[in-house]
Amino acid sequence: MNLFATNQKTNLILLALMIISGFMSIFQATYVHEVVSYSFLALTPLTIYYLWGKSPNRHLSFMGHIPLWGYLFFSALSLVWSINLSESLGELYKLVLYVLLYYLAASFLSHRDVKKLVSFLVLIGTLIALIGILLFLFIKAGRIVSVFNNPNPLGIYLAMLSLVSLGICLMDSENKWWAISFVILTAAMILTGSRGSILSFSISLLILCFFLPRKNIITYVKKSLLLFSITGGTVFLISIAAPWLQEMGWQLTGLNKLVVRDSSLSSTSVIGRLSFWHVAWNMIMERPFTGFGLGTYHLAYNAYRMNDQYWSLFCHNNYLQIWAENGVGALVSFIIFFLWFYFSAYQFLRTNQGSGIYLGILAGGLAFLMHTFVDFSWNMPTVTMLFWMLLGCAQVLQSPEDKDQAYVIKKRPIIFAVTIGLLISSLGVAQMLTAFHIARSGQIAEKLDRQDEALGKYTLATKIFPLRQEYFAMTAQVYDAQYQKTKDPLLAEKSLTYRSQAIQLSSFEYDNYRLMGGLLWRLSSDKAEIYLKKAVDLAGFTPTPYSDLGYYYIFKEQWTEGENVLLKGVEQSKWAYKNAPGIERKKYVQEQAIRMRFGLAAIYHEKKDYAREKQQLEEILLLNPEHAQAKAKFEEL
Repeated sequence: MNLFATNQKTNLILLALMIISGFMSIFQATYVHEVVSYSFLALTPLTIYYLWGKSPNRHLSFMGHIPLWGYLFFSALSLVWSINLSESLGELYKLVLYVLLYYLAASFLSHRDVKKLVSFLVLIGTLIALIGILLFLFIKAGRIVSVFNNPNPLGIYLAMLSLVSLGICLMDSENKWWAISFVILTAAMILTGSRGSILSFSISLLILCFFLPRKNIITYVKKSLLLFSITGGTVFLISIAAPWLQEMGWQLTGLNKLVVRDSSLSSTSVIGRLSFWHVAWNMIMERPFTGFGLGTYHLAYNAYRMNDQYWSLFCHNNYLQIWAENGVGALVSFIIFFLWFYFSAYQFLRTNQGSGIYLGILAGGLAFLMHTFVDFSWNMPTVTMLFWMLLGCAQVLQSPEDKDQAYVIKKRPIIFAVTIGLLISSLGVAQMLTAFHIARSGQIAEKLDRQDEALGKYTLATKIFPLRQEYFAMTAQVYDAQYQKTKDPLLAEKSLTYRSQAIQLSSFEYDNYRLMGGLLWRLSSDKAEIYLKKAVDLAGFTPTPYSDLGYYYIFKEQWTEGENVLLKGVEQSKWAYKNAPGIERKKYVQEQAIRMRFGLAAIYHEKKDYAREKQQLEEILLLNPEHAQAKAKFEEL
């Protein structure tokens, strides 16, 4: 299929959606959302132009979309009581972008445009799937991530596109490209090892099959069986060929290890999710109506965590996370909107024969909504943007292009209000993006030991966007470093001022309390203990705050308090080590564990409990046999 017809003027909305989806999928399929900000800034003028200067191809149901507006309203309202306004603003801008993508696709794309957009999306998805398969074959035969940073969001991304390509292959096109795409997408989805994606795909596939026209059902079944047989054979061949290509010999158990893994209720995957959901529930019980603010689940996590080994940025259940962050109003609005959407689709299918592309999109969207019950795919912009684009395409396919003008909401005050809202949001996004780049240049200067330059950049960032605690924390850290060199009390005072502002902006951020307490300790202030204890309360299993507070008590000769804190820190450091990403971070956790055990040895020495002192020194030498201080102390004993 030609993506661009030579005899027609290209739809700017179509072009914009293609560019945004392509860039997000290939270049920023991670948690970092810089491209989201640029996408927002690019779409705003285009949206305003089309609002004022172009007549939509169709007009969306006003009543049906009230719950969507309600969801946005309650999400925006959570800014009022958010525990971190910067995080909540960033997430709100993302939600607005998602709704913009949906509106532009649903209102300004033609049926022909939808086919072009879907062809492009499937093409990009197939390329991403191929990259993952090639990496599996020649680099590492493990759960594939391709250009993503996690296999689970990649799995549902591929599942959505696989269902779309299957619908087209079965009903709309005899072109072998769709069959090849389906095989590649589905094989790659299986190789992600994402059981949630595979389960969501399977359930949605059954629903897709239910709405296939009965008169050709035998043909559809034969086609489906052939496609799945080829896919199964492809996955099997890939899984046994990869170890051989990587000179590991033939292995027939690779696929079982990849997908099945530990499926018991006691597996870390299941227990971890239950822990994440329990934390969300604790947050909900604390603030059931207001939530803690959009995008703040990870910040409040440690204050409501279970005493276990788990921690997560996301809840792995979008519905619980919405409730915990935005309150019950947002959750109810969210659910009602998607119930309405799929009910209207069901009503349409009762009286019309849906095309393959339409059924595939509905099945893909449903798979995504199911997947968000057990994973964090909603929090990956690349995946969620695909979902909203496909949702808009579904609206196009179930609506005629000459919709009765009685449905038009063409009141200028409404358009004017939306325009003002978009302009204000764009200014906010530009403000955040500018401060972000200035602060990043400050970090580069700080790494090069140009502290005065870094300080100027950080201070400027706090003035441009005075809601982000990180900029105040960075400024405070530079002042602290300068104070340690010069012992100028004015620099210490400035560091305390900026650190205090950082705490006010994000009251659940443990590291600001820890660093504030550390500086106050060096200044011989009795308030140091308050901040160091608060850091421990909010740190979860992060070992550094325990270490700092323990040594503070040693300094104060409060042996019992120090022992209790350090023993708890040593216990928690086991979980910290297990969860630490990368070798360097694990090494740091191990160093902190050694430091805490050395502190315990010092306490036991003061208590003349030499047996327990010796035990701590032995533990240190097990972690690091070359630890000079521990060896010297051990020899003394």
